[in-house]
Amino acid sequence: MSIEERMSVDERRKYLHKMRFRYWQAESKKEKGRLLDEMEAVTKLHRKSLVRLINGELAQKVRKKQRGRTYGVEVKDAIRVIAQSLDYPCAEWLSPNLVWMAKHLAKHQEMSISPGLLAKLGKISVSTVRRQARNGSSGSSQEAAWTVTCYPPGNSHDPYFVGRTPGRPF
Repeated sequence: MSIEERMSVDERRKYLHKMRFRYWQAESKKEKGRLLDEMEAVTKLHRKSLVRLINGELAQKVRKKQRGRTYGVEVKDAIRVIAQSLDYPCAEWLSPNLVWMAKHLAKHQEMSISPGLLAKLGKISVSTVRRQARNGSSGSSQEAAWTVTCYPPGNSHDPYFVGRTPGRPF
């Protein structure tokens, strides 16, 4: 980690966990102040936050109430059908084309769509499409290839996508 990079939450907690014992063992206010100055410089947190973290619990709390699923089975099935019809492109290419392709497949009676499904397909993120691909694959080799990362547009290594731009219909 370079000097300019910010610490991640886990790195910060590990560092503070080590420093808290030195802070508790400090005998004078001057020594505690020097340690707070050091921690402030390293973590880029305010002194008050550092004191609160050092005196409190550093372990991350478990969520009491888990979030429900935003996209259900209907969206997962739609993504699977659309990906299959496009020969399993990567998520970066697939996600901007979901709505267009869903309408196209519905016009040819390959799948049924609802306004709610179209709305969800329109706002689904690339990472969620990638996660749906990873969790929903049936094990075929083409579906396994679908979960790999895309080459940049125009890359000579991927002849299928040479000259095509993400977000534009195939």
